[in-house]
Amino acid sequence: MLILSENLLWCSINGSQINLLSITVERYLKVVHHAWSKKVLRKWVIISAAAFAWISCIVYDMTLGISTSLLLQQLLRQQRRQDNYYNYHHYYCCVMALFFRLQRQLQQQRRRQQQQPLPSSPILLRHDPGPL
Repeated sequence: MLILSENLLWCSINGSQINLLSITVERYLKVVHHAWSKKVLRKWVIISAAAFAWISCIVYDMTLGISTSLLLQQLLRQQRRQDNYYNYHHYYCCVMALFFRLQRQLQQQRRRQQQQPLPSSPILLRHDPGPL
């Protein structure tokens, strides 16, 4: 029953959205909070965030699929509407809003870095032809 339903599709959609968000947060931390990300953002943190994204989506969608396949469809219409609202709100609206906010802050940080003048020192400005 789980293979015939659309649970595997929703597992992959929700997992990829959360994974995209974790990649965006990682980029944000590396660009905006560079010193903090060097201390805290290790390889195991990135791997565990990706694993959490996929495992949590699989657990949520499979438990939802099992519970709806075992009970009568007539009794669960209201619950399914609430779950659809939760899926839309949580996995689409919140994820996209956070994604666009972090991307906007990344662009602002890049613009600030581009506007800063390069450090100029007399040593760098002096023309040195090198050894002849």
